[in-house]
This record gives sequence, structure tokens and C-alpha cells, in this order.
Amino acid sequence: MFGKSTKTMTPGDSLARTAEMTAMWKSGNMDAMKLMLADDVVCVGASSDRCADIPFFGVFTGKSGFEEMLTGMMTTVDFAPGIDFSDHVVDGNVVTRAAHFEMTVKATGKKIKGTEMQRFEWDARTGLLARMLVFADTDKVKEAFSHSTGGITSHRITPAPVAKPGMRSPADAIAAAAELTGFWKIGNMEGMLDLCAEDIICVGQHDKASSVVPFFGDFHGHSGWKEMMAGFGPDVVEFKTIDFTEHVAVNSTTVLRMVHAEMRFVQTGATITNTEMHRFDFNEAGKCTRFQLYSDSDKILKAMTPHGEPPKKAKASDCSAQ
Repeated sequence: MFGKSTKTMTPGDSLARTAEMTAMWKSGNMDAMKLMLADDVVCVGASSDRCADIPFFGVFTGKSGFEEMLTGMMTTVDFAPGIDFSDHVVDGNVVTRAAHFEMTVKATGKKIKGTEMQRFEWDARTGLLARMLVFADTDKVKEAFSHSTGGITSHRITPAPVAKPGMRSPADAIAAAAELTGFWKIGNMEGMLDLCAEDIICVGQHDKASSVVPFFGDFHGHSGWKEMMAGFGPDVVEFKTIDFTEHVAVNSTTVLRMVHAEMRFVQTGATITNTEMHRFDFNEAGKCTRFQLYSDSDKILKAMTPHGEPPKKAKASDCSAQ
């Protein structure tokens, strides 16, 4: 245990602390988990907006907030057969991983499968958790909590394959992601498409298309890539600042990175600061086969809603149906 020591965390320490907290969560040991938290810990549960029907959505601060978020999850959702964690990547005191789950919402009986990305930021001095972020398909979760009828599709990211001899190196994968980003920055569509497989799949925030946000939804092939990129075009979004940080390679085929941006939406004039995660999957030929965004889709939807009228504050009866 680190407690209040001044020991500096190593990447191995960060990974071990994350595994330890996960074990405590699986055993339901809340008291032990709280001992691993900074007093001012901040947790963001998929969406920054609170929701009456989904008690683990929102920003939660302090140890009491952490307990509120996890208790809200465990009392409303049944994880069966469980959760699989994969693609752990460590950058100093920060651990990012994929969580593949199947869950049933107790109130509605609806089942969904999905993948979310989790980010743990540990205080390097104390070894305590300072910040936890969850990036998930909020629209899918809302639909599962809704009492209205309608099918829910499975949308799971298959964990990246283990690198085999002859595949690109992790450094090459990071370089390819950077090259793709470079072409995007200068608006070179031909350059981007040359780095994309013909059957590329792109998922912008979540897999349901939106009439308000043109880059939400599933996009397939080169035509889909063009459509999604057009959704980020200068007539839609003005990026006041955008920084790509913490490029990490899971292996020689998969790259994760963090993106910090200040965005102004042209139609509404609304400006937001946003943090999101990008995932790139490459094939053996170095072509991008899958690109996925993880972000606070509720914040974006609200900012892009016309006439300055964000979605109405949800009541307990309609929150999950938005």
C-alpha cells in the first residue's frame, strides 16, 4: 500500500493498483476500494449529465461520489456472465483498458453487449486514484434503461489479435495513426483513404445515427469514411484547439490515444471543451480496418441542438428514452 508515502509509481505499480481495485470491485468490497481513492477523486460515468433513471451517469466527486456511482450501477444492472478486461495499456501512472460486458437492466429486463474504455489516473506520489473516466455508448445504455419497446443491437469490439511475425511493429502502428491524423489536419482525403482498408468500419461515438450530429453512427467503407469526416468539416465544427496525446500501442495492430479539444459548433455557436479516446485497428498490410471514437456524446448532442434548446431535462420516466 502506498498510503501517504512519497514513493513514485512505476508502470508496474499503476497496473497492479488497477488490478487490485478491480478485484475489490468484483468482490463487492467498497471499504477496501475507498482506501485506494484520493479524497478529491473525480469519476465521470460515461456522460457528464446526471440522469434520474441511470444513477451511474454523471460526474461524481470524492469518496462518497465514487460509492454513489458504483452503488447506482450495482443496484440497477446485473452483469452476467461477467466482464472481460483486455488491452491494458500503461503510460506512467495512467492505465487504459477495454471492458467487454454483457448486462441486464433489472428494471426493464433488457440485455445488451458492449465495450467501454476505462481510464485510471493514479496520483504518482500517493498511489491513490485521482481520476477515473468511462467512455461508453451512452445511447445504447439509455435504450436499455428505457421501458419503451425496441430491439437493442450488440456492438462489441473484438479485442485486437496478438501480433504475429510479419505484422507491423507497435511503432509502425503509432506512426500510421499519426500519418492518418496528419492527412486529416490538412484535409487530404486521398491520403486518408490510401491508409484505410476498403471495408473499414468507423463508429462515431455510438452506433446510432443522429439527425443532429452528423458524425454519430456506424460508417462503412471509403464512402462511410468520407461521410463521417464531412461531419467534422469546417462548416460543422471549428476546432479552436486540438491536442493528440498519449499514443499507446496495445500491440502491433491497435493504437489508443487521448484527444483534448475545444470545439465550436457552427450551427449553434456553442463551444465546449471535450476529452475523447480514439482507437485504431490496423491489418497486417498496415491499413486501418476500424476507427472508433469514445466521448461524452450527451455533451456534444446538447451543444449541437439547434436554437439553443438542449434536450429537455429528463424525468425519471423518460430519461433513458432520449
